[in-house]
Formats: sequence, structure tokens, C-alpha cells
Amino acid sequence: MKKILTLSLIAMLCWGCGETSQTFDGATLFDNASFPETKTLHGEVFPLGDPTLIPYDVTVIDSLLMIVPYPNSSSRFVKIYDTEKQRITGSFLSQGRGPGELIGLDKVGYTPGKSFFWCYDMTMQQILIYNKSDLAHFNDDHSLIMPVQSVQIEFIGTSPDIYRTPDGRFIESHIMTPVKRFSEFDTKGRFVRSFGEYPTYPGLNVTEDRLLGELFDGKWTIDDSTGRLVFACLKTDLISIYDSTGRVIKHLYGPAQRLPEFKVGVSGRNGNHKTVSGKRNETIFNYYDIKNRNGRIWALYQPRLFNPKAEPMEASIYVFDWDGNPVIRYELDMPIYKFDVDPVRRIIYGIKSDTEEILTFKY
Repeated sequence: MKKILTLSLIAMLCWGCGETSQTFDGATLFDNASFPETKTLHGEVFPLGDPTLIPYDVTVIDSLLMIVPYPNSSSRFVKIYDTEKQRITGSFLSQGRGPGELIGLDKVGYTPGKSFFWCYDMTMQQILIYNKSDLAHFNDDHSLIMPVQSVQIEFIGTSPDIYRTPDGRFIESHIMTPVKRFSEFDTKGRFVRSFGEYPTYPGLNVTEDRLLGELFDGKWTIDDSTGRLVFACLKTDLISIYDSTGRVIKHLYGPAQRLPEFKVGVSGRNGNHKTVSGKRNETIFNYYDIKNRNGRIWALYQPRLFNPKAEPMEASIYVFDWDGNPVIRYELDMPIYKFDVDPVRRIIYGIKSDTEEILTFKY
């Protein structure tokens, strides 16, 4: 529930007010019936063995589950749970400004099959790169994992979903550069280019980058093998797939084809701060998380009214190939708001929306 409230604060400037019958130009419509297979998954509580640990995010790295606790709930930023030994085997990354430390932690990032993973502090725009092989020798809280590289990103972003490419570049989605959806940085964190057009929102003339970022807020990921990127929206149920140059390959619009009506207004003491706003009690959040796992796009769809007491209307994970073709729909019997996938053991790990426990779904 804490995460839902956090999302609520982020979205205070952008509320839907009713819905329009218009649609996104060129979008491919889909619904639940578009998937050739649907499978219902039963969630089970994952026994962490530490009742004080409140998970904020999870990332699967081989047989290890990297758990990021909520701030102030742990002295270390990352807890390591060995799924084979079924216990927490250690923790690492302290808060501070010294070597191998971060002020905060927003994301543990990993691309399956690669030799590295990273930890990202969005506020300070600092990334620590680690060798994955160091985890194999890590078995207690007294061990020390040190990063092999520390990078300072040049611009301040708004998304924790930053990715390191195999050749050491960084891709981020944020709203502090010209009106594009993604930005690329070199191996030292210096800005290289912005790319990827935002969709045109029907019936709304918005051209400023910050407002577009608010309007099309969401989650995204990248396919290292092709350089393709995919972005899933929070405030409308639109998924966009781009090639490595930023050209749109396909807009996937569904399953409900929600298109809330928005208006551009002003706020602030002097009325000089533009916002995209609407009616709070009619906003529905759609896509909460997205992953690239096992050569597929995994998108967590959990439509929910903006209201801490509101229950999700459904909870599904949609799986597409990278051409945007529906593969399978997993219907979850319990709602989650963040997840990762272990394709070897065929387990989905997710954080439960109301109790913040970790759930497992065997698929």
C-alpha cells in the first residue's frame, strides 16, 4: 500500500476526467481474447524469514533474489536471498558518500545472460556497476562487494528504469531534455542524444517535454540483442515498441482502450507552472511494471482507481514477442505492483499490493 500511495503522490498533477471515444493513430487494438492462451496462476507467500524486512523491489539474478527494502527499514540497501538454500545469505550497499556507497537506491538492474548488474540512485544520478561473478562468493553480511565502476549521469531524470547496454552506454527515460522519450549517455555518463517520439494524445495539444512526460508516465525496458525499447503507460493502457533509432514499430492499445480526458492548466503561487490535470476520482492506473525476460515482453496490467481503498479490477501479466504479437496472458489471483521473472525455474516473484509481502507464481 505504501507504493500505491507513492504512485498517488507522483500522479497528483495528472488526473483523468472522464474518457473519450477517440484512439491513438495507427495503434493495434487488443484485448484479453487476443491472446492464444490464458493461464490462471495462484500466488503463494514467499517466506523471507525476516518479519522486519519490507520489500520495495525485487530482481532475479540467476538463483539469487535481490530484494531492495523500503528506506529506513534496513541498514543495507540490498538483501540477497538464495532461492536454492531458501534463506537470506547476506546484504550489501550501505548509505553514504564513500566508495561503494549510495545516498539512496531506486533500482537494481540486470539483463539476463550478462556478466554485470547495477545499482542506481535516481536522486544523485549515480550508478554503481558490479560483476555478477562476485555474488557467487558472497555468503554473509561481513563480505564486501565493491563496484567495478561508478558513473555519474549528466542530467537529472525522473525514471528509475535506467539501463546499461553491453558496450557500457546508458539509456534513460526522463523529461529534462528536448521533446523525446529516451536519452542516451556514453560510458562516462555524458549526454549523447535524445530519441523516440511521444505518441500524439487525441484531442490534446501538448508539446512541452515535461507535460508529455507527465501525460505518458510509465515503465519501460530494452532488448539488448536488438536495441528495441518498449514503454507501457500508467495513465492509459498504451504500450509502444521502438527500434534502436527511436522509430515506432507498433503501438499496442488495450485491453480496455482507456483514453482519459485531460486538460492543460496552471498551478503555483504565480500561476506560471503548467500542469496536465483532470478529475482525481476517475483516474485509473493501468500498467505498473514491465520486463524483458526470456526474449519476451512481460507487462503487468492491474487497472485500479486512484484511491488507497480501491481494489484492482483485475491483475494480469501480458506476454508479447518483440514484434508486439500476443503470446500468453497470465491471470493472477492476487494483485502485485512490482515483479520479476525466473525463466529457468518458471517462477514470477511479485510484491503484494496491500501487505507488501513477496509472492511467487509458478507458471
